[in-house]
Amino acid sequence: MHKLQLLFLELQMLLNCCNNKNIEEKIGNLYLKYIKLYINIYNDIPESYQKWHSINNCYFYVLNIKTPKVINYCSNKITDDNFAIDVGSIGSKPFIEEDNTSLETFLECLYADLKYLNINYYDSTINSELNYDGYKIAIFYDYTNNLYHFVRQNKDGLWSCKHGLQDNIYISDNPLSLINFPDFGYNYEYVKTLEIVKHKQL
Repeated sequence: MHKLQLLFLELQMLLNCCNNKNIEEKIGNLYLKYIKLYINIYNDIPESYQKWHSINNCYFYVLNIKTPKVINYCSNKITDDNFAIDVGSIGSKPFIEEDNTSLETFLECLYADLKYLNINYYDSTINSELNYDGYKIAIFYDYTNNLYHFVRQNKDGLWSCKHGLQDNIYISDNPLSLINFPDFGYNYEYVKTLEIVKHKQL
């Protein structure tokens, strides 16, 4: 039943995409409803490394949210940009790297998103045990460029991430080894680890 609701939201997005009136706002609002419903349905600990669509960034990867193909179609029709959600877009306002933002602002935006999605979060460490039947995400930050990066721990204990909108999934037993690839040119530093717990409400 609830998966049919997801399909219905996808259909609504597609129909709105075919209508040229206020489509970006309409699609965006439907997409947020889709995300919240998706989180409530698919709330298990991640365990798969299957290829992810390029419209998903590192943020949605660690939250284990897969974007429907209709969003890719709509983003290509509406704008040269895409609907990949930035931190803060769900719960308050998007975290914009160019606005002289800070780590504190970034974390406030992240926590607002998690609250909106009914995801509890607890301070943890890279090597600690899970205490709340959730899974861990490691947070990194480039202080020079105001950029963030996320790495998640999967059910098998390995850590994985994707960089931006690239398709590739990188896997390691140590999240610190996944952040500073020379070809990306960033200087991420480890910030903290959270254990996040998704609650099924349906």
